[in-house]
Amino acid sequence: MTPNTSTGKSIVNLGLRRAQFRVFASPARFRVAVAGRRFGKTRLALVMLIVVALRYAHTRNWYVAPTRPWAKDVAWEDLKNMLSVGRDGRANPAVAQVTETELTIRFKNGSLIQLKGACEPDTLRGRNVKLVVLDEYANMDPELWPLVIRPQLSDRGKEGDALFIGSPRGFSHFKDLYDEVRAGAKGSEWQAWHFTSLDGENITAREILQAKNDLSLRDFRQEYMATFESIEGRIYHAFLRDWYCQNGTFNHGNLDASVHDPGPGMPILVGFDFNVNPLCATLSTKVEMQRPFLPVDPATGWLGRHYEMHTWKEYCLPNAGTADMMKVLREDFPGRHLLVFPDPSGRARHTTSANVGETDHSIIQSFGADIYVPKFRTNSDKFNTVNGLLCNSMGIRRKLINPQTRPQLVKGYDGLTYVTGSNLADKSSGLDHVCDADAYAILGAFPIITHTTTVSQVLI
Repeated sequence: MTPNTSTGKSIVNLGLRRAQFRVFASPARFRVAVAGRRFGKTRLALVMLIVVALRYAHTRNWYVAPTRPWAKDVAWEDLKNMLSVGRDGRANPAVAQVTETELTIRFKNGSLIQLKGACEPDTLRGRNVKLVVLDEYANMDPELWPLVIRPQLSDRGKEGDALFIGSPRGFSHFKDLYDEVRAGAKGSEWQAWHFTSLDGENITAREILQAKNDLSLRDFRQEYMATFESIEGRIYHAFLRDWYCQNGTFNHGNLDASVHDPGPGMPILVGFDFNVNPLCATLSTKVEMQRPFLPVDPATGWLGRHYEMHTWKEYCLPNAGTADMMKVLREDFPGRHLLVFPDPSGRARHTTSANVGETDHSIIQSFGADIYVPKFRTNSDKFNTVNGLLCNSMGIRRKLINPQTRPQLVKGYDGLTYVTGSNLADKSSGLDHVCDADAYAILGAFPIITHTTTVSQVLI
């Protein structure tokens, strides 16, 4: 490997395994790698930093860990060993100086590699950076990337790159980023990978088996299989943030980027929650679909058909009232048939100081929309109905969501939990409003079927 033409020197023995090399060789500017324990994440990060520092003279390159001591413990000795340098840096002709106190290596071409801590954001400001590695990104403040790091990669003619790497930590901002990139929502400059511990070729299958015996299933899957394990107590446990059609297999998850508005011929089903901040609505279509995994209809010989709910747009308006939402809907869909499934409480209240006698329901009707008020007795009825559409006991999913246009609903179905010891949603997360809006549409379009039984006493 001879990336530096200015020194004419080679950096040897930086050997990457096959999976690591896939990330290293990618042309993507922003790379996201989710990997299990002992995959070799730090080695991959350091190889990338060394190569970029030598290839681009007079550049600044950062390895950022959750804390500075963490960065020192995990990466500092490895970095020096890979460069075969001591404290004075004289062992490698490409290295000009090693500064232990600053955790900095300066190369003779003027470039730097510096180790930093994410918990000290003030030390990460005001510097143009060519490559930044965010190691164990799930353990960092989610605001660090957009507010601190990203602006420093934007200098004209000196645009920088980034590697986000780490092991899963529940349903965190790291999972959100990985899912967005995988779904294509971040654009062509981004690429994402998922690797198990075994993929890194640094750990044997025997050790993996031993870990499987030693750990709980949840911990093993998270630490070694690198899966984002769902948080406990999820209300919508049937929701799977994965693709509906995966490798030619249908009915795998609830995400489908092809879900869209079918056009003027179909009514728009609007789920509407009346919380003021945010005021939420979801837009869906009830579609009859022919699916290969359903039984063939013996009468027609057609593949089985059923109705699915395709959800393709959402609105979350801050500090808004019902009229505000209806104005937005009518501006975006003039002349369309809107069938609104509102919060049942809207019969008796309104979200704005409207005219006396107006309710949320009457305001909706004043915009030419039809209303169907869903009926359910308990929160459990609501949750069970939604879960049944997300995935029923036969493993069939009839609720498909476009993740590119419905990110808040996806996040809500992922993360909404019960209040401990109750059947009530934990409203502190703020995820309940968009989920409730969607639930009202499901309850209206796919209502709970109840049966009334009359019992008579018969004397014999």
